[in-house]
Amino acid sequence: MSRTQRFALLGGAVVVLLAVLLLTRGGDESTSPQTAATAARTAPASAPPTTIPSPTTTTSTERQKPKPKPDPGPILTADELTTIKTRVGRTIRFRARSRDGDEVHVHGYDRSVDAPAGKVVSVAFEATMPGIFEIELEHSGIAIGKLEVGE
Repeated sequence: MSRTQRFALLGGAVVVLLAVLLLTRGGDESTSPQTAATAARTAPASAPPTTIPSPTTTTSTERQKPKPKPDPGPILTADELTTIKTRVGRTIRFRARSRDGDEVHVHGYDRSVDAPAGKVVSVAFEATMPGIFEIELEHSGIAIGKLEVGE
């Protein structure tokens, strides 16, 4: 191989090297050619975009969850005097059972509920005034509970 052929081959190699450097750099002056080539080989595949639901959006699992039911409260019977304590503004909840048909009456609030024999009935209302109130089986006159409502 002659001297001229060697220079031509060396010149061609320099041109190819410059072309490779320019293509791998992508116009970024701060990246070295070696770093750009390494980054191109090790770049992770792009992940699909992630959609973040807005705070008002509900997912299907949220719609399927039943809302927790409030505690129905204690069962009041003629066997025991039960005290219920609460505060003004809260909901009073209790259940009552009468052996014989009767009426459950909350004095002071003047709330009454029919209680068929042996059936459990539910009572719920808002505590609007403070005080101590008797809960009784009205017709038989038996006290089954005491309601204490604080400020």
